[in-house]
Amino acid sequence: MRRTLLLFAGAVVVLTVAAPRAQVQVPVPGGAATAARPGLPPRDPAGKVPTGTSVVTGRVTASSTGEPLRRAQVQLNANDSQVRRTTTTDAEGRYRFTDLPGGRYSVIATKAGYVALQYGQRRSTEPGKPVLLGDGQTINAVNLALPRGGVIAGRVTDEFGEPIARANVQAMRYFYSPDGQRRPQTNGTAMTDDLGQFRVFGLTPGEYIVSASGQLGFVGFVGGPTTVDTSETYLTSYYPGTPNILEAQTVSLATGQEMTVQFALGAGRLSRVAGTVADSTGKPFANAITTLQTASGAFLGVGPSGGVTSPDGTFSIANVAPGDYVLNVQPTNRGAADTGLAESAAVPVTVGDADLLNLRIVTSTGATVRGRVVFEGSARRDNGQGGKIRVLPQTAGPTQIFGGISADSGFVGDDGRFELKGVRGQLVFRVAAGAAWTLKAVRLEGNDVTDTPIDLSGPDGLSGLTVVLTDKLTDVSGQVTDGSGSAVKEFLVVLQPSDPVASTALTRALRTVRPDTDGRYRTKALPPGDYVATAVEQLEQGRQYVPEVRARLRDAGRRFTVREGQTLSLDLKLSENVD
Repeated sequence: MRRTLLLFAGAVVVLTVAAPRAQVQVPVPGGAATAARPGLPPRDPAGKVPTGTSVVTGRVTASSTGEPLRRAQVQLNANDSQVRRTTTTDAEGRYRFTDLPGGRYSVIATKAGYVALQYGQRRSTEPGKPVLLGDGQTINAVNLALPRGGVIAGRVTDEFGEPIARANVQAMRYFYSPDGQRRPQTNGTAMTDDLGQFRVFGLTPGEYIVSASGQLGFVGFVGGPTTVDTSETYLTSYYPGTPNILEAQTVSLATGQEMTVQFALGAGRLSRVAGTVADSTGKPFANAITTLQTASGAFLGVGPSGGVTSPDGTFSIANVAPGDYVLNVQPTNRGAADTGLAESAAVPVTVGDADLLNLRIVTSTGATVRGRVVFEGSARRDNGQGGKIRVLPQTAGPTQIFGGISADSGFVGDDGRFELKGVRGQLVFRVAAGAAWTLKAVRLEGNDVTDTPIDLSGPDGLSGLTVVLTDKLTDVSGQVTDGSGSAVKEFLVVLQPSDPVASTALTRALRTVRPDTDGRYRTKALPPGDYVATAVEQLEQGRQYVPEVRARLRDAGRRFTVREGQTLSLDLKLSENVD
């Protein structure tokens, strides 16, 4: 889950969290001018851009009835370029994209009350199917049938049975990350009305955990210096009424099903977290933004009143529930090419049932990483859009914010050199280099550290990091047949290293691939090495990261080796579901 910290005048902070992988969110064209009117052709907000002569058309219907869905939003995204197009369906549920360049595209449709799906998905928990479009080609019947979303409705009360208004209700599902751990991710939210009632809609089939949290009187998470009294609030509770998520009872939803739940919230005392912030020279750090980050990634201490330290560096965050947090101190000026690098801090704190006062936080500029990029190949040395290639730090440990990272940090110069400023934490290094290049290796002092986390939690940086890129990409493709030798059109191929590897390596070397419109699967830029490819009918998204599932997939798959730059045809037999 990616998080972005945006800083505006008046020190108002907006935190944006990307959607979970299992939930596809599509931008809705804004304004009546972009919406299709009954009886008129669907309109494409991008207009006719002279970038190609290919066409994609299709229809969006309701899966249960086959009826057309009017004014459904359809998004078309190119897998290997910056083509992003959106349109709406007409009265017959039809849409049309014209003037497209050839390429591999994903097509996604969404409509309120329905489950958003990508073309080729039979269910939202599996990958979609790319549309392979040739130059000057027209592909019709890229159709999507959207199922009705499930609904979890109910009522939230206090321990006396009184309704709680404006309680925040979340429907969450467990998903698996590359380290094989299950983590809850929010799929839908709602707020209770004056009767304590709520309704979370548009949910995909599956098992859900329902949580609620509310306010007892006025509770505002303000990170500014104002002194406020501690108070009570309704603490987060999980259906059927437990404060421990591990004891929560799941709610099962079928397609279009509505389930009703009711549970109570208990009140608890809130505490105040306060102290002072100083910079690395010992001077008070004024106008710094202070927030508390929970283990799930939520932030406290953010509100319309600000969240900035006073001129003497003091701060106070009121109404904090007991728990473990990371206290983040972020500068209002994050630094640029012509300014000094701003300082920041990230400090773990534990809040109990008493105020946590007199904290002293000392910020730093973080670490600086210097190195060079070595290009093995003759492809254009840009990011595929004419811009510079960029080296990026990727967190390999607990989620942290890169505090004062400079706006120009990580860009590769004409001489191949780069500088990353203001990084911290357990990091591996990746590259934003477009489709022509792929990461071959990251080396430090002659050692391969491509998938080995480097500890940069202190002020000491490192020099001499070498990032090797190559334009000799691997290309693995093939078809899948069943036991009778007949070609299978709907399947999922899982490609993984033949031997267990660290979770940091899985982000590069484990792939799940659905077939193209021609019935073949294809994946490019797989790191050279020994692999196992397994074709199955379906697999819940994220399950490929579970060690036991990966082991069963290896036992059922076909082993192969792919070398640098090799194009490999690899046909597979469909295996029985291993999950």
